[in-house]
Amino acid sequence: MKQAIKNYRFISLEKVSELTSLGKSTVLLWEAINKFPPAVRLSKTKRVWLEGDVENWIIGMHSQGSMNKFKQESFEKENSHVSQ
Repeated sequence: MKQAIKNYRFISLEKVSELTSLGKSTVLLWEAINKFPPAVRLSKTKRVWLEGDVENWIIGMHSQGSMNKFKQESFEKENSHVSQ
């Protein structure tokens, strides 16, 4: 139950930057090009993100990175016989 409540907590751009290791400008750019979860606008000047959305994005990036590594290793293994 405690985890579910945590996932619905709003977090600031500063916290998003800290959690993702992305710069603030990168977060905003990636949000604008739909590469990052959309912010919730609380006012004209205040935007926040749902912590659960950011956590899910991090997990997705990790899974995607692991999958890309797996694909690269498979490709290299399949093509190791090809001479250079």
